[in-house]
Amino acid sequence: MADDGHAPLSEMIPPQGMRLVALIDTMLALARLTLRLHAAGILHRDLRPDRLLVGVGEQGAQCLGLECAATHRGQSGLAAGDIGASPHHAAPELSGRLDVPIDDPADLYALGVTFAQMISGHVLFADTDDHDLSYAHVAREIPDFCGARDDLPAMLTRITRRMLSKDPDDRYASAFGLVRDLESCAASFDRARVIRDFDLSTKGGTTRFRLGDRLYGREPEKARLLAAVDGGLLQGKRTVVSVSGPSGIGKTAFVTDIRWQPICEGMRLLTGKFDRFKKDRPYLAFMQAARELLRPILSADEPVLAAWRADLQNGLGRFAGLLTELIPELAILIGPQPTPEKIPPAEVNRRFIGMVGRFIGLFSRRQTPMILFFYDVQWADHASLHLLQAISQMP
Repeated sequence: MADDGHAPLSEMIPPQGMRLVALIDTMLALARLTLRLHAAGILHRDLRPDRLLVGVGEQGAQCLGLECAATHRGQSGLAAGDIGASPHHAAPELSGRLDVPIDDPADLYALGVTFAQMISGHVLFADTDDHDLSYAHVAREIPDFCGARDDLPAMLTRITRRMLSKDPDDRYASAFGLVRDLESCAASFDRARVIRDFDLSTKGGTTRFRLGDRLYGREPEKARLLAAVDGGLLQGKRTVVSVSGPSGIGKTAFVTDIRWQPICEGMRLLTGKFDRFKKDRPYLAFMQAARELLRPILSADEPVLAAWRADLQNGLGRFAGLLTELIPELAILIGPQPTPEKIPPAEVNRRFIGMVGRFIGLFSRRQTPMILFFYDVQWADHASLHLLQAISQMP
């Protein structure tokens, strides 16, 4: 225990979970700590038992270290491993797999994982290796963390599950609402030793204006797009869907708004963006999507790396150099490849398209379909359009 009476939370969680009185007090203390951090403009990005100190009585909670913290928000595509944060507690938007802004709800997700650990005595997805953890938090259903607790009030479960929502817009908008709900729980328990059901807070109460990413009024169009995706999946074939409209109407926001449904159904969602000022760089968006796919693998443990290295080397064969020239992460993963032989451009193009098809096939199977979402296709170069057409016609 620290000299000021605070102890690491990791040392306070028994294998069967914390006792109810201590659980309620600690949940509230941690929520208030998170509110103080956010009010000070700090996004912690690594709230977990090893980094949290809890005091006795009115002493509240403190955090250890701010190595992973940020004072700016709105980054996306950042992985927990990139900043040294725990993958066990990282929100889906800290998986490195999604183009989703990292904001206050990311801390509330990490705190939700910590709450579940306090309730059950063990961390979520405890048997999952580090490489698969990001996928688990993005796509797998949150496991039951309260089944063995007959004494656990339903409201504490509801609060924790709301914090663990995949979509940030489904969590609390700020720690203020979380604190208010936990204060209601604590007051009810103090009065009657029970926590009666009540409606969870819907108001953020934050001192900083924050807009959610959810889009309203496009339900028929969303249904049509999802039906097209599901139709291709059921038929086991590649499907191309175009979302068109005037500039600025919200095409990107529209597609982004439905991202969670295919992800939660176990699909891979990769993105790439064409640039009107980079039309001299062929296959730009495809390279971006491939790099997004490979980066989590490069941060995995050696056994996972070795397995993927073998699969890619065997699957791509002797023409893999056609891809490693464009995708640095692939070169790092499978090692140096022979320089492609001098052959006519038409044959190079044919082999390159074949390599792209093989590459996609290694990651896209019936159990884990892949969605490639390309922004601003109107700025695509001729080679990329030809490749996109070829991919859509592959068996």
